[in-house]
Amino acid sequence: ASGAVHGRKAWRRAVELEEKVAEQGRTNAEQAGTMQEQGRTIALLEATAAEHARKDALRDTNDALQAGTIARQEGEIAGMRGEIAGLRRHADALTRVFTW
Repeated sequence: ASGAVHGRKAWRRAVELEEKVAEQGRTNAEQAGTMQEQGRTIALLEATAAEHARKDALRDTNDALQAGTIARQEGEIAGMRGEIAGLRRHADALTRVFTW
């Protein structure tokens, strides 16, 4: 009888351990699913950050191009003002010559 009791106890212990192993397997699967979801979230955040960085770079490039255009136009305006001043001096000189 003692052997049969030990056999039943051993059988129950084996069943309990199998249940614990199965539960741990389910827990591990849930954790793996959570980790995959976190990985997808991280990838999405990284892609979003990269898109923001790309847009910032485009804005910076556009700002630089606009600043260059403005500087070029200001240079052209300064050149035209110089031409106007030269033409006025020339007109003044001609006026003095012909009004003598």
